[in-house]
Amino acid sequence: MLRMPGDEWQKFANLRLLFGTMFGTPGKNMLFMGTRPGYRLGVPEKGRYRRLLDSDDVSFGGSGYSEQGDVSSEPVACHGKGESIAMDLGPLSISFWLCESA
Repeated sequence: MLRMPGDEWQKFANLRLLFGTMFGTPGKNMLFMGTRPGYRLGVPEKGRYRRLLDSDDVSFGGSGYSEQGDVSSEPVACHGKGESIAMDLGPLSISFWLCESA
């Protein structure tokens, strides 16, 4: 980590993001971005989505920026899907979501 750019918080945030990406999507391409208030993500099915894990949570050493509850999908097409959810994404973080109801 000595060669990584940024301060200590940024280095560990990047490390959490890397591990989360490797764990959640082995062999898949990912979309990387900074803080995004009101980001919209296409989802495969209509329903209520619960955040399972967020690397920006303060218990993981994150900033706590993206602490929000469950979100419901909306009939707004995005990323090639008919439904989407709107969320706030913390800086240098990864989130995992689960559809709980249709």
